[in-house]
Amino acid sequence: MKKIFITMICVVMALVAVYNPYLAPGEKAHATSGSITSIVERPFNPNDYRIGVMDVTFTSSSSLYFITQEEYYRGTWTIMSSQRVGALRGTMPFHTLSDAREGDQFRYTLSTQVNKGGIVLATSYYTLRNNYGTMRNTTISSLTSLSTSATGTAEANSMVTIRNGTAVLGFGRVDSANRYTIPISAQPAGSTVTATAVLGNLSAPVVSTIVQPAQLAPTTLDSLTDQSTSASGTGHPESTVQIENGSTVIGTGTVDSNGDYTIPIPAQTVGTVITAQATFNNVSSNIASRTVTSAQTVGTITPDRFNVGDANITGTYTDDVVRARVYVNGASIGIGGSFDSGSFSFFAGNAGIKAGDTVTIQALDFNNRILDTKQVTVVPPISQGTIRPNDYNVGASSITGSYTGSVTQARLVVNGITVPTGGGNFANGTFTYIVPAGSIQAGDDVQILGLDMSGTELDRQTVRVIATTQGTITPADYQVGDTNITGTYTGDVT
Repeated sequence: MKKIFITMICVVMALVAVYNPYLAPGEKAHATSGSITSIVERPFNPNDYRIGVMDVTFTSSSSLYFITQEEYYRGTWTIMSSQRVGALRGTMPFHTLSDAREGDQFRYTLSTQVNKGGIVLATSYYTLRNNYGTMRNTTISSLTSLSTSATGTAEANSMVTIRNGTAVLGFGRVDSANRYTIPISAQPAGSTVTATAVLGNLSAPVVSTIVQPAQLAPTTLDSLTDQSTSASGTGHPESTVQIENGSTVIGTGTVDSNGDYTIPIPAQTVGTVITAQATFNNVSSNIASRTVTSAQTVGTITPDRFNVGDANITGTYTDDVVRARVYVNGASIGIGGSFDSGSFSFFAGNAGIKAGDTVTIQALDFNNRILDTKQVTVVPPISQGTIRPNDYNVGASSITGSYTGSVTQARLVVNGITVPTGGGNFANGTFTYIVPAGSIQAGDDVQILGLDMSGTELDRQTVRVIATTQGTITPADYQVGDTNITGTYTGDVT
């Protein structure tokens, strides 16, 4: 009996295990079970995002079970719909609301009764990846004629296009916080700029703004001197700056991204008023002005010694010296020169500078202001020459001979003593030198020195002295038979 009782209990338990009160007519009894195998999100139609669809794939032990869709809203799970599965496996579509947005949370529950009633067999969660339904309104922030980007708000992930009329200025994607920033070119004041947001086949109403006139950043102009060769200052980044002297444009340039500019200009005279004005996208800035002042320049010049016959006066300079003016015996021979790295060279080869000339050089700045004046030491050329005297006859009034080179005068030395003279004549290679009467006697040591114009001895030669004999003889009367003739004599008779 005990064995029979145990057997009956097992049979009853087996029947209870397979009994399912939620089976449809004709369904085979088996254990209550089911699962949600996948959830796939899609638009209602391709590119039609007015409604989103979640395709929920399931398996179920009965076609009478239910899948319930819930949305997490303001901290609470709210049931949106509960549908009978109608089959043991398949895919069921569930729709979103008309304002569903990316990130919304959904929960799907497979249960034996509607609205999650009875036995819960499976639960699955899903986070929305797209936006559906009516798009939020688009906004566009105000623009000025200097604006280089358009900003505003629109539906997250939508594409916003910025236009001026039919011309597209730029486009970009809206971020997850519903904000957009789109680079555009600056538009003229008075233009109407629009923003259009599109998401799939949805679009928000077009919004617009009118571009307002803008003020540029102030333009400034740094001080200028009569040596300035560039104008600098500050202005609106990327604007064009024009530098003028009255109505004459003397320079044009662009302000860099940091708001600075430097524009080459020709040097202007003291007292000139120079102006600077920036323009950008048909908007002009204030006019900045400066009066040109005199530059405080300094400098020195140090000329080398100038050798007669050289082509250039050379030397060194300091500071603001840029050119020179040279005077010879008080007359200017020119202005200029080559000045570089502290050394200068001034051509004077055609000035005919000679020994004894007074030569001065002036150091000048950019505006020919005299910074320094120095005298140039003129060095005579190195003289060379020879002198060749003829023989001198004692009593003659001059010594003659020939000369070469730079000999222009002579000096007479007799027995080591210089003999003053009345001068001489040196021309065409021959000379005549005056000898004072009685200065040279037979047997004297006589030398003549060839000198240049400065008195420098170039040559020295000995003069051969030739004595001139003179005398008379007067015989006495001779008597026939005398053994000697006698008489008297004078002079050199021997």
